[in-house]
Amino acid sequence: MKYELIKEEYGKLFRLRALKDFNDVKAGDIGGFVESEKNLSQEGNCWVYENAKVFGDAQIFGNAIAHGNARIYGNAKVFEDARIFGNAKVFGNVKVFGNAWVCGNALIYRDARIYGEAQVYGNAKVSGNALIYEDAIAYGNVKILGNAQVYGDAIISGNAIVYENAEIYGEAQICGNAQVYGNVKVYGETWLSGNALIYGDARVYGNAEIEGKAQICGNVQVYGNAEIYDEAYVSGNAQIYGNAKIHGDTEIFGEAIVYENAEI
Repeated sequence: MKYELIKEEYGKLFRLRALKDFNDVKAGDIGGFVESEKNLSQEGNCWVYENAKVFGDAQIFGNAIAHGNARIYGNAKVFEDARIFGNAKVFGNVKVFGNAWVCGNALIYRDARIYGEAQVYGNAKVSGNALIYEDAIAYGNVKILGNAQVYGDAIISGNAIVYENAEIYGEAQICGNAQVYGNVKVYGETWLSGNALIYGDARVYGNAEIEGKAQICGNVQVYGNAEIYDEAYVSGNAQIYGNAKIHGDTEIFGEAIVYENAEI
């Protein structure tokens, strides 16, 4: 055994005391809190530090660690080399693994999965069946919900919301108060900011920039170096690409194609 539970109680929780050296833990070190031995494996280098608490049916195993004021509970599982710290809360049927980090005031709950080299921090909320993986980063006040997926080198920040079946990947960045939902895919080096709204089955990729109060919906495709901003509205099966710029109160719809250096 690598640890024991000492009688000092915190409600129903018990302090950890290491029985042998492992990783950066020395025999005799006092750790965080668990409800029972089922919460922390006796194998590997996993550990609960400081005031972190693990309870319910939650499990930490492998080389995973929790520290700071982190809370892990419900049926959550944290394993491999994952790190939960700060004031983060991980609960429900969540799984955090790989080299993923969850910290700050982040909330990860329901059936969400965070893995790979992903990082979630700040006041971010991730729930539903949402997946964040590979090298993706989510921070600020973002919400990633439903069946949304964020992966690759994508960054979600600010007050952005990504939900339903939306996928954000590549080096795409979603920030500000932007919202992406439906079956949308945003990828490449796309930049989405302001109060922009993308929904339906739209595809936005390349070096496209969407900002202001622009709205994109339907089966629209925006790519290349295209820019859509102000209160522009693009819908239907429209295609916007090349160096085209759509701005002002413009409405583009139907089978419209705007490309090359066009500006509307």
